[in-house]
Amino acid sequence: MRKALPYVFALLSATAITIDTASVSEVSAPLTGFNAASLTAVLLFAAFCLLFKNAKVSKTSICAAAVMGLCHIIGRTFFNRDSLYLICGSKSEALRSLIIFIGVTAILAVLIERLFAYFETATPNKKPLPFLATWGIIFVCWIPYLLCRPPLFGWDTMAQIDMFFGKWPMYNGHPVISTFFYGLFAKFGIALGSVNISMYFLSVSQSLMFSAALAYCLKRTRNLPKAVYFVFLAVFALVPVFSVFGTIAEKNSVYAVFVLLFTIFAYDVLRGNPTKKQTVGLIVSAVMCILFRLNGVHVILPTLVIFMFGKSAAKKQIAVATIATVSVYIGTNYILLAVMNIPHGRAIEALSLPIQQSARYAREYSKETPQSEKNVLNKIFDYDDAIVSYNPQISDPVKKGYIRPATKVPPTKADFAKYFKVWLAQFKRHPKTYFEASLNNTYTYCSFYDSKLGLRCFPTVHSGSIGEASLEKVIGYRFKHIFPNESPNIVYRSLAKVEKAALFAPLFAPLCRIALYTYLLMAVIAYAIKTRKKKLLAVCLPSVLSFLVCIASPVNGDFRYAIAYVVCVPFLIGLCFEKNKASA
Repeated sequence: MRKALPYVFALLSATAITIDTASVSEVSAPLTGFNAASLTAVLLFAAFCLLFKNAKVSKTSICAAAVMGLCHIIGRTFFNRDSLYLICGSKSEALRSLIIFIGVTAILAVLIERLFAYFETATPNKKPLPFLATWGIIFVCWIPYLLCRPPLFGWDTMAQIDMFFGKWPMYNGHPVISTFFYGLFAKFGIALGSVNISMYFLSVSQSLMFSAALAYCLKRTRNLPKAVYFVFLAVFALVPVFSVFGTIAEKNSVYAVFVLLFTIFAYDVLRGNPTKKQTVGLIVSAVMCILFRLNGVHVILPTLVIFMFGKSAAKKQIAVATIATVSVYIGTNYILLAVMNIPHGRAIEALSLPIQQSARYAREYSKETPQSEKNVLNKIFDYDDAIVSYNPQISDPVKKGYIRPATKVPPTKADFAKYFKVWLAQFKRHPKTYFEASLNNTYTYCSFYDSKLGLRCFPTVHSGSIGEASLEKVIGYRFKHIFPNESPNIVYRSLAKVEKAALFAPLFAPLCRIALYTYLLMAVIAYAIKTRKKKLLAVCLPSVLSFLVCIASPVNGDFRYAIAYVVCVPFLIGLCFEKNKASA
């Protein structure tokens, strides 16, 4: 019986891939999808027979693969139907999903186990490139993005500049320190006579910082095999996701740099006897994470508190970092705001997930909802409008009008208390609706099925007519392209085509998907559990919390939210090659 198992799993895997690559319409009729791809199925069966031959997998690998397989079928059903229909809508669909789950899990379990074996047997690269050489290679590959287009900045940066110059009321929806940071850069440009110069300098400075952080990441992964080292270097230098986020002036890019540095210095401190530089690095990176992202506190502070309760020999340094983080958070988010009379961001901004659940419930069960509940919900969001504007991929349409100050009367604490009572009551009535709303708004973070909002791998940027018009209204200055011609030059257009092509090119496409980095993070965690590398498992915590922040975010599959843990994954993989378990 055991001898037949590889062939059984090979058959299931080949069937799973065949069903999965066929469209839902093709497999809606019994056996149609199977017949249409019979040749592919035979070839896959032969390939998987070789893959599963003499394969031995651990329970840890199977568990990790099962989680990934579950994520895959969830992504499949929500990408195609915006619901759990392809999992539990009918017996035939449930059977197809079960086959896909088992087949994908079997393939991933073997691949994960082989990855674990590679971690143990690979030969470290004894002559890695010097830090300056690595930094130079990455930055030089990014230079076309800096030379061939105007300074670019994201929606959030534009909003922060708007607030700084009074177009919008100043509030702490974005960290007020970062708002002043970007606003002062624009103001500095006015003093120089050219905002173009100051914003361009900001873009170049951030590129240098981002590329330096990636180079430092490679320097610190001392045990990387030569092939893996150069693959990571090529990914950092050539994959547009990294080059775009590295060169665009946006708080998420800066935040990602400091999350990476925090992870690196946290590992140094957890190993015991950290140097003063490492301790200072931990404190500074933790504080900067707080200053550039409001939800940075939900990543940094829980991590430091958990470290405090661990068996680290550097509790004193961790305590200092914790106190500094809490002090800066209170100082900037309460004391400074009170002194400057700046209001906090609306509470509804942090409630994307429950708001989406309530909006989906309103769309599906409005007729059976009592008027008393509608009245309570209507104080949190526009109930009637939510039924029409609800988008399962993004919560902003439902929250619109209640986010910025001076737009609509904000809900009170009493309103929120009543809301959560209604929210809980509706959950008890139709829990499936809540689960569907949550998964529909997050599946792209952990599956290779793309969001229906489009591939949000690159930030929506302000450049050309959009950014020029906005800034012209705010500060009376019109951005101009670096090159004198009015339309973007041919190199800039070529870069845009490269970015678009990378999303679908065979080698680049997976590297432009968040799910790849999520799966690799899962594999690292599984390896740390299997080998009992507690320090490795501990330093995965900032990335795990960053992933959970993405799950609670308002947009499905937005790379700017995930970039914070995406940049950490190569460093965590590098730690898996540490041969000394005591040090890892």
